[in-house]
Amino acid sequence: MPGRGRAEWGWRLWIGSTALAATGALGWQMPDPETRPWAVGFLVFLVVFFGAFLNLDSWVDTRRGRLLHRRAHLVRWQVVWAETTVLRFRSNHQGMIWLQARSRGRRRSIHVPIVADDERGPRSQPVAVLRLLADEIRRWTPPDHHAVAAELDAQADHLEAGGRIEESPLLTHTGFRVRL
Repeated sequence: MPGRGRAEWGWRLWIGSTALAATGALGWQMPDPETRPWAVGFLVFLVVFFGAFLNLDSWVDTRRGRLLHRRAHLVRWQVVWAETTVLRFRSNHQGMIWLQARSRGRRRSIHVPIVADDERGPRSQPVAVLRLLADEIRRWTPPDHHAVAAELDAQADHLEAGGRIEESPLLTHTGFRVRL
């Protein structure tokens, strides 16, 4: 889904500002031949480290029944649908609804943005993505998680019927309605 919540951009802005200040300090140290190798090495470290926070991917593996998440093409984690213990909608309390999924024995969850109505405007995952997630949940997860699939289908039906995102079933019926 295009766009991110304000909270997510807040910490990224802080990290980016810190990186910019550190780069300025490094630039000041560059003319000194004694500190130049350290400054260049630290600059390379900053580019690699902060690049990891800015590149996030999530996708669905329909053959193996998994939801995968990758950061900067390096760190990868997964949720196996059949082993899902947590599957619910979460709010960032700023107008965005996420699908949270966690497998048994894992501490880390994957959060997939579903729908938002915040300062960046109303937006939602496309109908095809909503249907895919709902179908995979019904196919692989235990029946107690199928209510989540029904909510995703309701969102897709609403969008297919030409409904406005601001009146989305997920935003209004889940109790996560937040107006800024």
